[in-house]
Amino acid sequence: MTIDQPTIRVRSLTPALLGVAVLMQVLATRLPDRPVPWGILLELASLLAAAVFLGLAILRPNGSVARFAMRDGAFVTSSRMWRHMTWFWMFAGGSLVTGSLLDGAAEGTDWLDAALGMPVLLVVLLYLVLTALDLPRLELTPEGIRLAHLRTTTVPWAALRPGTPLRPHPNARTLQLISELPELLPQHLRDSRMIDLGWDVHPWLLADAIRWYVDHPGHRASIGTQAELDRLHAAV
Repeated sequence: MTIDQPTIRVRSLTPALLGVAVLMQVLATRLPDRPVPWGILLELASLLAAAVFLGLAILRPNGSVARFAMRDGAFVTSSRMWRHMTWFWMFAGGSLVTGSLLDGAAEGTDWLDAALGMPVLLVVLLYLVLTALDLPRLELTPEGIRLAHLRTTTVPWAALRPGTPLRPHPNARTLQLISELPELLPQHLRDSRMIDLGWDVHPWLLADAIRWYVDHPGHRASIGTQAELDRLHAAV
């Protein structure tokens, strides 16, 4: 398996930020509030970090990376939006979960607050597990567009109209698929005919790459090779 170095660097930020989020909460419950209210300041800093990541997920859902990663015979891009939501939950949810657990342990009697934090903990863990598995992700394969999430679906190249899809708005959240053979589409896409955006690569690169393989079927079999990846980036 080969993964581009920029992808490795971005993914390695998650455990580092998780450590920062947990450390901030531990310090917030342990440091004295006088003469400086460290606990309140650290809580505010944690919430500010959460707000920044939530803002990025909402206002700038799409990345600007100009190159696909190559992995296991496919050209791959990871979900920028999901990663930012994971970081949001680490700081916002971590504030409630870590604080509740530490307070409950310190008091030694009432674990009600800790129990109330369990649903949030499950959400945080879900985001962390899926991010560690690099889910969601989008892959261009010789067969079509593979969308990997809790389940994996593939949009066959033959299902898409030549000359499409068109470039979306840079901050669009979905990419419109135009199909003249809707029976080839996965069942859940036959009505909406849209796939989610929010990937690391620029949405124009994604649209151009999909359109390239829709219009050039002779190149599909080479997807997953370094030569084809270089050819794709030169062509689009």
